[in-house]
Amino acid sequence: MSSRTIHASSIADNRFFPGLAAAFASALISARPGQSFHFHILDGGIDRKSIHALRASLNRIAERDGKKALLECHSIPEESLLSLPKRRNSRMTFAKFVLPDLFNELDSIIHLDADVLYLRGLDEL
Repeated sequence: MSSRTIHASSIADNRFFPGLAAAFASALISARPGQSFHFHILDGGIDRKSIHALRASLNRIAERDGKKALLECHSIPEESLLSLPKRRNSRMTFAKFVLPDLFNELDSIIHLDADVLYLRGLDEL
């Protein structure tokens, strides 16, 4: 199995942040030792204190389990966001469709829903 870094993204605002934190943590916990992750949050309105706390938690899990984790928060360019349809008065539902444009330098990125727990390693996908 390749040991390349897994890039994983999710979209969240403060309401969905607890689910996002659980999704990222469960993906990291279920990974094999030595696995590296680069988590990307498409920011729909998350306060910086929450991002800092999640980064610290992921780093503690990674260090404890012999893994690596990097967390970055990204803004979606306004022109990209405005090109998306609305659902329940928000375009963030469809923000995952801008991933290829935002991360065009990557070979792959896995989009994680913010309400799912991962019980098996993402490297199996």
